[in-house]
Amino acid sequence: RDDFSLLVLGDSRPLTAILPRGLPGRAVNLALEGASTIEPLFLFRRYLERHPPPDTVIYSVSPIRFLRDEYFWENTAKARALGLNDLLEIQREADALHDSDFTGWSFQSCSSCATLRILATWAGLPFLFQHNLEYASLFLRGAENRELESAQIRDLGYLAASSAPSMVSRPGREANHSEFKPSPVLSRQFDEFLRLAASKNVRSYFIYLPTNPASAASISSDFKDGFRAFLEIREKKFPLFRVIGSFRILAPAYFADQDHLNREGAELITGELAKALRPGGSNP
Repeated sequence: RDDFSLLVLGDSRPLTAILPRGLPGRAVNLALEGASTIEPLFLFRRYLERHPPPDTVIYSVSPIRFLRDEYFWENTAKARALGLNDLLEIQREADALHDSDFTGWSFQSCSSCATLRILATWAGLPFLFQHNLEYASLFLRGAENRELESAQIRDLGYLAASSAPSMVSRPGREANHSEFKPSPVLSRQFDEFLRLAASKNVRSYFIYLPTNPASAASISSDFKDGFRAFLEIREKKFPLFRVIGSFRILAPAYFADQDHLNREGAELITGELAKALRPGGSNP
């Protein structure tokens, strides 16, 4: 059984940007592609069921992943990454918070519809997967890509983002939002993570990851100010929670696409993070 002193949780940005080998202590990166604030909470719960609490958690989710989770039902739920009771818990929370943006359906007038959808998703009924399977078979060369990913993980110890130079000059998805309006469900999931970490005396850090120049020029000041305020409120509420960094620009040469860092960018950010985590370390 592997016990770790430092966990990395979040979405695809920290998955490609933070290298466990460069961090202090025994570290592991458990970030997931397409994750919002839901997956890190449930992953952390499962880790704690099987391991002693880590000393530190590094948490990073793109700001837009606090707004809406368009991948949850298509990816996380269908892949059965969460159990049936977990899905029902999240749906009950969405209903209680009247968060129809999260569900995409208005379940207040049809609670049985929500339960049927969850049961069908969790059971993996074929009609739910038909589009995914057709797309993967015809366009994505799924088996070949999985083997390439496995080989890269064996070689590097993590999955690196591939370079797409034509994408680096494009704004990231935060540019599409004029203000920061978090989803009630996704905000609650983040708060539950912070409460759980605090109850286990685990220090947790949210790290801003850099944006490319095109994104930086396109993200509205209201969006940035709203996200900063959102995190500052939680810094005051949870004494063991701190924010590392702020919105910052990194040169296009460090990006694999408009959102994800390449290997050089990952080494740079990991080095800065390692310094910040040391006693008396500076905030990059």
